[in-house]
Amino acid sequence: MDKTLCKVLAMLGGAEFGESGHSARVNGPILKSFMEATGLFEVTLTEDHEMFRPERIAPFDLVICYTTGGDLTAEQERGLADFVRSGKGFLGIHSAADSFKSSSAYMEMIGSRFRTHPRFMPHDFTLHDDTHPVTVRTQSFTMPEELYIIDLNVPASQLNILASATYQGVKYPVCYTKSYGKGRVVYISLGHQRNAFEHWTFQSWVRHGAEWATGRSDSWAGPIRCGLIGYGPAFGMGKVHGEMIQKTPGLKLVAACELDPRLLETAQADFPGIAVFQDYRKLAGSGDVDLVVVITPHNTHRDIAVACLDAGCHVIVEKPMAITSAECTDMIEAARKKARMVTVFHNRRLDSDFLTLLELVQSGAIGDIVHIEAAASGRHRPGTWWRSDKKVSGGIMHDWGAHFLDWMFQFVPKPILSVSGHMKKCIWPHVTIEDSADAIIRFEGGVTGRFYTSSIDPTPYPRWRIVGTDGAITADNDGYDLWTDVGRARGKFKEFWGEYNGKYFYWNIAGHLIASDPLMIKPEEARKIISVVEATETSSKAGGEVRPNYC
Repeated sequence: MDKTLCKVLAMLGGAEFGESGHSARVNGPILKSFMEATGLFEVTLTEDHEMFRPERIAPFDLVICYTTGGDLTAEQERGLADFVRSGKGFLGIHSAADSFKSSSAYMEMIGSRFRTHPRFMPHDFTLHDDTHPVTVRTQSFTMPEELYIIDLNVPASQLNILASATYQGVKYPVCYTKSYGKGRVVYISLGHQRNAFEHWTFQSWVRHGAEWATGRSDSWAGPIRCGLIGYGPAFGMGKVHGEMIQKTPGLKLVAACELDPRLLETAQADFPGIAVFQDYRKLAGSGDVDLVVVITPHNTHRDIAVACLDAGCHVIVEKPMAITSAECTDMIEAARKKARMVTVFHNRRLDSDFLTLLELVQSGAIGDIVHIEAAASGRHRPGTWWRSDKKVSGGIMHDWGAHFLDWMFQFVPKPILSVSGHMKKCIWPHVTIEDSADAIIRFEGGVTGRFYTSSIDPTPYPRWRIVGTDGAITADNDGYDLWTDVGRARGKFKEFWGEYNGKYFYWNIAGHLIASDPLMIKPEEARKIISVVEATETSSKAGGEVRPNYC
């Protein structure tokens, strides 16, 4: 894919309804932020139609319109139309179809015009093509929106309709592409309010639409060739990763590595035609693999990842990233040196229960967070395998603690000032990991957090307890309770994805390596978790508060 900087002119303005809709003030900066986060776009926000004059529009590669109403002078109309006809790109968002209606050239270029809309409410948006560069690695979804009922300005045969919504039995396009002279046009009818601009699928369509409209997605040859290092037996994760890779557009499983020949035979039976190795260095150095997935015990992550990065491969490691933050840093520096990706399979950041609670907190339902607690405890005899061996796994907090701390840091994305830890080894002599761990975390701004995990405590704890200035949330595995001054309300978790969440992790990997999608799990975020685990153990041994590294 073409990675040169794409210069974008984002034309905003017209009717301004603030938070209730069509807000350049609210949504313009969000658009600029998620576009520029890719490192591929430079976005200029403006409400000055004079920027469409030929000499002023010439330096740009793409025009995005998020406008309502308005008129163009003859010079402005000619500048915009000639810009696109000459081979540049145009992307219209929502009310762009309700703009510049007196301009016949603009109406022909955008392809449709707004007629009316039903009330703002949840609508089902149906994807028709999951292979087109604009909509690849996305799916049908439901979202509150001001659904546009549009009339076509051109014959329907000139539109490639990628997604639609049905209203009163009639299908209306919500995402389509078309040509205009030598140029490419994308129109997305979503975008009435902030909720659309912050929606994962909308952002993906806009970013990928910008790439397609400017021809940047044409140069991708693909697919990314993937190899698995470690095929089992823990939870069959080798097969799980392999299946997710095979279902991801742009990725292809080509190899697996295992010390046990029997597991290699299983891998070949599961995925006929893949190459097999017993030495990960030979896999990484074969020249036939672009991306490796490390599915091995925690204490091996650093050495395997660094060797594969040094060989020129991108790397995904199962969580946790490593046992120590120093090992994490070695991996980050090796990736930076070779200009390669390293990330961690923190797929549970996409769990529906967590996302429901995060959405509730971000809605302001409990005000600002003051204190947050999470617990994973019970009384159960640990199994005698590598996860219970401290030298191999790192300790009791490296397993579920990695997930809970990752979740906690999404709720409270603030710097960490100190950690006070308490770890105990009491009753399970047949294993070397701790029986319990308790981490008290002090965040900048006065917020405190606690994560508690134990294999000796049968007393019930809520999975989450989140206290805010205006209320609190408690949550268990079945749902949540919202406590406010007016009382208590029980809620159920929303179903955000509908399938195993690892699918979306791999969609992000492919989108990041192929297109412009920002990496979902940054390695520095995964290292922060390990830093807090380290600080918990250091504090437990020495007493007192410890300031963790990399936080």
